[in-house]
Amino acid sequence: MAMHEQSTGATDEWFTPPSVFNALGCEFDMDVASPGQTTTPWIPAKAFITENGLSVPWTGFIWMNAPFGGRNGLIPWLERFFAHGNGIALVPDRTSAPWWQAAASKAELILFIDGKLKFIDAKGVPGAAPAQGTCLFAVGQQGCEALRRAAGEGLGRLMSSPPAEEAVMAAEKPSPKPSEKPDLKVVSESPKEELDEDKVDSKGIGEELDEDELEFRKLRLDLPGVKGASAIGIVSINVSRVPPKHEFFRVHPTFSSVVPMVGIEEGMEDHFFVVSDEMVKALAGIGISVSPHRLYLTVTSRGAVHLIPIQSNSDNTYTTTKEIGLIAGMSKWVRLYTDLENKCYKVFEAPADRFAEAIWPELKDAKIFRLAFRDKGRLVDSTTHPLFLKWAARDRSK
Repeated sequence: MAMHEQSTGATDEWFTPPSVFNALGCEFDMDVASPGQTTTPWIPAKAFITENGLSVPWTGFIWMNAPFGGRNGLIPWLERFFAHGNGIALVPDRTSAPWWQAAASKAELILFIDGKLKFIDAKGVPGAAPAQGTCLFAVGQQGCEALRRAAGEGLGRLMSSPPAEEAVMAAEKPSPKPSEKPDLKVVSESPKEELDEDKVDSKGIGEELDEDELEFRKLRLDLPGVKGASAIGIVSINVSRVPPKHEFFRVHPTFSSVVPMVGIEEGMEDHFFVVSDEMVKALAGIGISVSPHRLYLTVTSRGAVHLIPIQSNSDNTYTTTKEIGLIAGMSKWVRLYTDLENKCYKVFEAPADRFAEAIWPELKDAKIFRLAFRDKGRLVDSTTHPLFLKWAARDRSK
């Protein structure tokens, strides 16, 4: 069932017209807020929930035009919609309302319907033009494809979900204090034990250490002497502050390394650099703080591989809740969305059986590290590194 608000405080039963579904060009597995198929036979859904829509199970690709006559009445429906993670929701485009802004930050794609959409009654008669416009939120691949198709049919205009990342980035970063000398402790390397043929690495594969692995082991602060993972392969490894927005991902259950890092911001992007032990004190001498970060290896459902650094012992709520999500991703497909109101990340699990098991790159840990850092110039291991020279010049100019 849908309640379209005609005016403040006055509601009636109105339904989405067939023109919207014609433009979307798709079939839904379920209409989760329906008056019944006999009342709205033009809605292309295989199943219809006619009562207790918030408490009964939802399955598959869903359509949701929930009641929105009451103030904040849409909030529980939208929370359930984004938790489900696969469908299209129709809502009024009250862009200044806090509930709309919160929901829009979770949508993968938004379509603003051109003009004022005239809803119809059970007899198919259009009502008066509503007081506000209407938009569609999409989550999941099917929903996004349908919105793009509808835009091509002239139903409205597309917009990606508004970025909440700027606010999160500012909140997640500690205030820079270049004049202070950080309290840094150089972790001494444990004696290297002799490697045996029957020893195994972090993913269970025995392998002698090569040059890359020796470098990687020397940089690690958590487990000196750990060897790399198995096999061969070439893959692009990106280092990101958070997993790709609005995508489900998995986290490798055993790849977890702690290394000294420093992060810088260039425009809208963050860049992370690993720092060798020898350079920690040198950077401290010019006022650059280095802190231990734990690296998490993630892969999206589309196969994009990322390393996500998490600063150790941080009390920032964005950082701590992000790590909670990464740990959850070790056993299930999840995605993160930004909760600006509570200054944290929320974790949504993918519907059961939506994705197959994650496919990981067949690369040694040290090779992954090299692709992500050394090959991209993001290992600060000498005073001739361009980043050190840049910072040193800035320090001398003060």
